[in-house]
Amino acid sequence: MTLFKPEKPRDLFIHLALILASFFILLLIFFYGYLPSATNHGETITVPKLEGMSLKEMEDFLDSKNLDYEINDSTYKAGVKPLTVLNQHPAPGSKVKKNRRIYITIASETPPNVKMPKLVDQSLRSAEMSLKGYDLVLDSIHYVSSPHANLVLKQLVGKKEILSGTLIPKGTKVTLIVGNGTGNETVELPNLVGMPLEDATVYLSGLNLARGVIRYVPDATEEEGTIISQKPAFKSGEILHAGEMIDIWVAGEEK
Repeated sequence: MTLFKPEKPRDLFIHLALILASFFILLLIFFYGYLPSATNHGETITVPKLEGMSLKEMEDFLDSKNLDYEINDSTYKAGVKPLTVLNQHPAPGSKVKKNRRIYITIASETPPNVKMPKLVDQSLRSAEMSLKGYDLVLDSIHYVSSPHANLVLKQLVGKKEILSGTLIPKGTKVTLIVGNGTGNETVELPNLVGMPLEDATVYLSGLNLARGVIRYVPDATEEEGTIISQKPAFKSGEILHAGEMIDIWVAGEEK
């Protein structure tokens, strides 16, 4: 067999150039022809929004889009139906290839237990915040006669009083019994007009009534520090509940 022997250096360069050109052509065919067809290069799917779907709805939907999924976590979320999709990765709007797996977090079927917090003797606002922090639900508020306005007097689950520290599932509905600021005790509306403010304050306390807003009247002709008006205005025989307030107008300037 006779090997090719170039007669001139120029012939050698031509043959090398042809070999290199052929090599680059093969590379181009591999990367831009065979490889894209083998890997479905350029064929992408936009990831749909799955959050809020039930597990069954999501399965059917992903099948129609040639996408697969895997549940990588489950967690409890108050007010969300079990087996609802909470989160997903990749995010909605991402571009992925066919048969790409979507990782999801779903709402668990069984909520974990938490200890019932102590809400009695807390303000209504504090109790609401405590319930939220424990993933418990405020079902309803029932006001009852009490001189302690907006103070939690009892905590119930269903119709039964529940003690703090009792284990209950997250999402449990809790009913609060709250004071309305008035008591069952009744008292006749007093006449405070003409009394010194300090004496009237002591008098109201003895009647289990509260001193409300105090307004001063600098140009009043009555003696300074004397009550010149009240609200509700005095009416003989009118009845108030314990804890109710009486607003007062006082002669003179505030000191």
